[in-house]
Amino acid sequence: MSKGKILIIDDSVVVRNYLSTMISSVPNLEIVSSVPNGHLGFQKILSTKPDVVILDLVMADGDALYVLQQMEEVIPSSERPFVIIYSSTARHGDPTFTKALNFGFCDFALKVEATAEELIPKLRNTFLPKILSGIEAKKTRELLKTGPSLGFAPRSLSDISKPKETNNNNNIPSGIQALKDVLVTKRVYPKLLIIGASTGGPQVVREIVQSLDPRIKIPIVIIQHMPEGFTKSFAKELEEASSFKAHELQHSMPLENGNIYVFPGGMHGRLSAFGNLFVYYSERKDYTAHPFKPSINLAIEHLMDSLHGHVILAILSGMGTDGAIGAQQLHSKGSFVIAQDEASSAVWGMPRAVVKSGAADIILSQDELGKGIQMALTSYYV
Repeated sequence: MSKGKILIIDDSVVVRNYLSTMISSVPNLEIVSSVPNGHLGFQKILSTKPDVVILDLVMADGDALYVLQQMEEVIPSSERPFVIIYSSTARHGDPTFTKALNFGFCDFALKVEATAEELIPKLRNTFLPKILSGIEAKKTRELLKTGPSLGFAPRSLSDISKPKETNNNNNIPSGIQALKDVLVTKRVYPKLLIIGASTGGPQVVREIVQSLDPRIKIPIVIIQHMPEGFTKSFAKELEEASSFKAHELQHSMPLENGNIYVFPGGMHGRLSAFGNLFVYYSERKDYTAHPFKPSINLAIEHLMDSLHGHVILAILSGMGTDGAIGAQQLHSKGSFVIAQDEASSAVWGMPRAVVKSGAADIILSQDELGKGIQMALTSYYV
């Protein structure tokens, strides 16, 4: 088995050393190079062809935007490494960081303060799931050049989190025209819209909420994988981009109809239903089976006993398989499940897992998602 190749680009020699130590301790991962600036880093991308690049956001000579722009202009999409932006200063409202996120092949992590003894375990917990999923995403893009990837089983970080697979993937309809027929045969009466997303998701979420009619009277819940401290400003962006009021959820907060609610980043949370009332509960506990925070699967878990076919769930671009178990559970209760298609996903990991599990009712492209969700909602209330 070939090793996953990692390139580190950071102007701090201390950071490079700690990251190198952490990565070198993981079997089947190797450091192909470790360099101090973006100009040299881009040359190393061309010469070493890494699977994953860990990239500092701001450096003295060629920062992250330079590297990302060069990659987009020079390297075909199927051959680009996956990039993890690593920064101590990035915030979601920062224009440099926002521009970096607009490159769909990027994820991000915040630099943490810790003692020397604590730092390596913290780095391992932060980076290992992202690195493994980034390697898998690059392999998937390469496979797309030679044939369909539906038969390529998604990698799971835990046997517990791996969804059940079926061989019926090609029978799931796709596109707006097919959605019209699906809505004739499957009718649910939603009390809640849940949108789950990870890498490449923020832009798609914005487009969706811009497309939704503000007269729709159910809560809209956004579960986006993000570090702590980013989701409050993300909620503000969604409010500015749409006709809805948007909030970052807080512990024990009830959900009101016609509002957007964003799960707080960097921590898990759960939704519970009490009749027609939904309440959010935060949870600081870590789960081996749910490495990405906030977890879509974990958020949905407590809804199962009280909801029967009353959710519209959309799983968007993202690495890993989070959302597939929740989609299966909701789908088995009669809820309506939408998966983003492969061609428009920055990383077709999460939606692919939903498709392979047989839980998707329809597959839609990025351009169709907002219209498709609106059609589904409207069809139930006309």
